[in-house]
Amino acid sequence: MNIFIIAGHSKPTPGATAYNGISEHTYTKELQGLVIAKLKNYIALEGSSMEAKTDTENQSNAKVRALINANATKGSRGIDIHFNDNNIKASGCEVIVSRNTSQENKDRASRLVKRVSKCLGIPHRKRVADRDWIYPDETYVGSLGILDKTKPPMLLLEVCFLNENNLPVYLANKYEVAQIIADELVG
Repeated sequence: MNIFIIAGHSKPTPGATAYNGISEHTYTKELQGLVIAKLKNYIALEGSSMEAKTDTENQSNAKVRALINANATKGSRGIDIHFNDNNIKASGCEVIVSRNTSQENKDRASRLVKRVSKCLGIPHRKRVADRDWIYPDETYVGSLGILDKTKPPMLLLEVCFLNENNLPVYLANKYEVAQIIADELVG
């Protein structure tokens, strides 16, 4: 199976800017690398045919989706890593899934967001009290192609806010967050 680890945004469109002036993409790219390193450990231990696939620094969203769809195999899954904006009044971790995704992927999303939230000691952000995940149409953009236009089940993780309250906690725990993501992707 292929596991897709996508670093949200790109060099041309770097996303939000953290309180310290560093772009969201810088943080997503770093976390992507940490997750890949953890996955390589699993692959070596298991001797499996699993392969981690990633995007490049300059690919458009459409090209990333095409890469995912072209390389999707039975059992494939993936994650698109993001950080929320530098809103000093906000805090928390959230995960977004397609409405059409499998229950297995929803369960994976639930475990992931709860574990990352607990690791960082920040709230788990929900839109609906009895649901741990958010659907793309509940976000401010209303649609997320990485979730709705790809074949394998994907998650979009907003790790935390890029503000002075959340980001330092993430930076102190980034290796643990990478391990949690790798654990959930391998299942």
